[in-house]
Amino acid sequence: MKALWSKLDQDGDGQVTAAEGWGALRRELQKVTMDAPVVLSLCGACVAVHLVTVLIWPSLTQDYFQLWPWAYSSPGRVMFYVRMVTQVLGHASWEHLSGNLTLLILVGPASEVAYGPQVLMRVMLLTAVVTSLFHYLLAPRNAVQLGASGIAYMLIMLNSLRDHQAGQIRASFLALLVLWISKEGFSLLRSLMPGGASDGVSHHCHLLGAMVGAAAGLLLKEPAARVQAEQLCRRLLATLKTLPARLKLL
Repeated sequence: MKALWSKLDQDGDGQVTAAEGWGALRRELQKVTMDAPVVLSLCGACVAVHLVTVLIWPSLTQDYFQLWPWAYSSPGRVMFYVRMVTQVLGHASWEHLSGNLTLLILVGPASEVAYGPQVLMRVMLLTAVVTSLFHYLLAPRNAVQLGASGIAYMLIMLNSLRDHQAGQIRASFLALLVLWISKEGFSLLRSLMPGGASDGVSHHCHLLGAMVGAAAGLLLKEPAARVQAEQLCRRLLATLKTLPARLKLL
């Protein structure tokens, strides 16, 4: 306690003024380093959206930060596509938010250090779009989707591949992949079966997030697989460009 007091009492007069206390706080804050700007920015944005929703603008999350049910969505409107990305920032409750933040902070920083901020941001955007597309395809017509759980599951798989060596498959990665796919896949199938009741969880979001993370991690760590994927994407884009002309000839 004496050491702390002497540290705060810079002029040695036996008293700690507000200026001295503030100066000590600033010195301690300068020791904090931003080790994962992308992940921590995502967490901060999620908290900000939820705070504004709870305290100021009750319909904010509903209006701009969740995917609307398909029955109320219009592909002809810009917000239809904007929400495919912003939906990861909205959360239904503090419990929902804190659960996702815990996962993001547990595995996100290590993944960002391993793969780099720019790469991680691209994989996050890809995850948001993929999970949104499959929400429209698989979810009930009256269901909404929101939250960063898809990105959290993506980061879990991506993090498991940080030390992946080209040409090898780690047993721990396979175990984790089987665990997530079986758990979320079976839950998704149960909800899609006739008479199946939904538990309010976007299992397809969790499942696809994990699959995107696994695929991205392998492609980033396997040069040969990355080259093949790039060639496949180029062929696919070339086919899509010529598709309208082909359809006219039919």
